[in-house]
Amino acid sequence: MASRANLFAAALIAPLLILVVASFIVPLLVTLYTAIGNPEVRATLPRTTAAVRAWNGEGLPPEAAYAAIAAELAQAQEGQSIGQLSRRLNFEQLGMRALLLKTARASDHLAAPYKDALIALDARWGDPELWRLVRRNTSALTSLFLLRSLDLTLTPEGTVAQASKDDAVFRALFYRTFVVQGRLLFTEFLSVRKERDELREDVDVEAAAAMFLASLTGTFIMHEVFGGRKVEPLDDERVLNEMCNTFLRGVMRR
Repeated sequence: MASRANLFAAALIAPLLILVVASFIVPLLVTLYTAIGNPEVRATLPRTTAAVRAWNGEGLPPEAAYAAIAAELAQAQEGQSIGQLSRRLNFEQLGMRALLLKTARASDHLAAPYKDALIALDARWGDPELWRLVRRNTSALTSLFLLRSLDLTLTPEGTVAQASKDDAVFRALFYRTFVVQGRLLFTEFLSVRKERDELREDVDVEAAAAMFLASLTGTFIMHEVFGGRKVEPLDDERVLNEMCNTFLRGVMRR
């Protein structure tokens, strides 16, 4: 009887469990993979991937890499898969989409030796940095998307560096969200306490919340001024960036 009761209970729970897995866990896993997944180069350029992985990264890759990418870009255009590849590489380096499409369209006019033919078509194929970009993206996973969300990026050597000024927008948004939501939460906290008669009637909730944020901002600025750095101009952009750094990483000895 106990076994039958357990089976009956499991049968009752199973639909709910399937619903939770299908509607919550699976989309969450897909989202997490999207944040680190990097399948475009491997899927669209398998022969090129093998050729550049065998290359040591010095100078230009061998003729086999040029021949492979010329053939595979033509195939990708015919199979209409070049769009995802070009968008992915263009995300990391502007101009890659135009270069890949230009090369794919010119594939009928290319002939061996493909290294000379591609460089004659566009001088960027003779740039080792471009090939290092392709080589770096042959990995199945990448941290670039997560780094970009913190206004960081990957250099051609694979090290982490600060994103350019034009691309550095996310930390400012994080900070503004933090300030707005922090003020709303603190105002709500004080309002609830006032409704419970835990605060004096003459307390101005909005003013108290503003003073709280002002003191918090002052703490950030004091840390910046007396945090062991050399004296530098505290312009608006730098104050915002440093406050975002402090919020995201905490107060650390520098």
